[in-house]
Amino acid sequence: MDPNRRIALSLAVIAVSVAATTFAWRLRPPPPPPPSASNVPVFAFSPAEVASIRVAAGERRLEARRAGAGWDVSRVAGPRDPGDPVPRPPSGEVDGVVNALVRDVVALPVIDRFPRGETPLADFGLAEPRATIELGLVGGATRRLEIGSTTIAANAMYARATPPDDVLEIGTLLLTAIDAATWRLRGLDGGSGAPAPAAEQGGPG
Repeated sequence: MDPNRRIALSLAVIAVSVAATTFAWRLRPPPPPPPSASNVPVFAFSPAEVASIRVAAGERRLEARRAGAGWDVSRVAGPRDPGDPVPRPPSGEVDGVVNALVRDVVALPVIDRFPRGETPLADFGLAEPRATIELGLVGGATRRLEIGSTTIAANAMYARATPPDDVLEIGTLLLTAIDAATWRLRGLDGGSGAPAPAAEQGGPG
């Protein structure tokens, strides 16, 4: 074959390949959204509707009830060195910590949801949950979130928000939020939950 024709044929083949690749690229579907982009929250109410929260996660405990515009923490516990004195946090910090935890729980996105059917709760680590969160709502209703074992991929946890009885997959950061809240409020451990007055928090005058 004439060299010029061979070059022209090669260029034609390249042009066709480029055109086909461009056409296929334009026709391909867009990539799926990230896992959290299409998720709905576990609970269908706002944080403002939560009147009380009770958390139990291992050694960590937190119980709080709304008191006016803030929160009254009646119990907080967690692993810490008993010889390490921690000052009581001011009321503003207490309110901020509890508000943040309530928002984290209420706005928690569902990664996946499926009916449990006849599958035993033990298969999801929910026969004896590793953590439970109970939310008391304005009006008297109560919602409960139970957290079980991690999934096989270890990037999510099984959970159950009752009612109903569906099994959910949620992110693992909720346990981190619980750890952070109980740690920041550890100065209330053993007390009534009310922050000490400013005069008692400082040194001798």
